[in-house]
Amino acid sequence: MAGEVEAVGPGVDGPRAGDRVWADLFEHGHGALADRVRVPASALSPVPDGVTLADAATVPHSGGLALQGLRAAGLIRPGSGCS
Repeated sequence: MAGEVEAVGPGVDGPRAGDRVWADLFEHGHGALADRVRVPASALSPVPDGVTLADAATVPHSGGLALQGLRAAGLIRPGSGCS
C-alpha cells in the first residue's frame, strides 16, 4: 500500500499526518484493499521525492516476485552472499 498519513495515534514517534508512505502489510496481518488502513507506524517507510504513490505501492509485490525468480533460477542461495 502507499498513500498519505491521515492521522497518528498518541505517542507515535515517526510518521506524521501528511507524510507520503508505503508499506508491505503482509507481515502485519493486514491487507491493503481499502481506501484507508490502520497499521503500526513501524510498518511504514517514507516514499522518496519523485516517486509516485502508484509506483511505491508496487514495491512489495514486484520486489518479492523478483526475489522469487532469482531464487528459482538458482542465483540466490543461503550463504551465497552478494557479488
